[in-house]
Amino acid sequence: MFIKISQSISDSMVEKGIIQSENEEICRYGVQQIFSILLNLSTMLSVALFIGMITESILFMAAYIPLRCYAGGYHAKTPLRCYIIFIFTIISVLLLMKYVELTIIVCIVLLIVSAILIFAFSPIEDKNKPLDEIEKKVYRRRAIIILVAEVVLAFGLIIINLMSFAVCIIFSLVTLSVLLIVSKVSVLTK
Repeated sequence: MFIKISQSISDSMVEKGIIQSENEEICRYGVQQIFSILLNLSTMLSVALFIGMITESILFMAAYIPLRCYAGGYHAKTPLRCYIIFIFTIISVLLLMKYVELTIIVCIVLLIVSAILIFAFSPIEDKNKPLDEIEKKVYRRRAIIILVAEVVLAFGLIIINLMSFAVCIIFSLVTLSVLLIVSKVSVLTK
């Protein structure tokens, strides 16, 4: 989405001697990723502000991003498709958190089922970023550590009756488990 701007910035950095020409492609990719992250962050905050759930969206993303980095899951084929799926996901999750009242039992069931799925499937590599055996072990270990921390935190929040915060973590785990399942199914159907 930001290819031309990223290319212009990396070209300028080469011309000014900030980076060497052999590092231009890496720099362009990095700049492109920064723009993508900023777009996603501003979109998420705009949607959250519109729905009136800024705190919840931040908690959701704080739980989702670290685990997603190591657990993997479905990846869209294009940046535009990724952005559209991201917007749909954020809107859906925030609306569900706002309008669907979950009982403690349902929350606990969702938490346990999603944790089991994440534990069972992590990590799922992407064709654009295959993992060697050592990376798979490291990513799995890190995913499990983050997963355990988030499950314990969610249970703690349920126990002290901060359900709205617990639901943010639970929905992040449910969202990630769905993406892991979609990724597994798409690999099996190819």
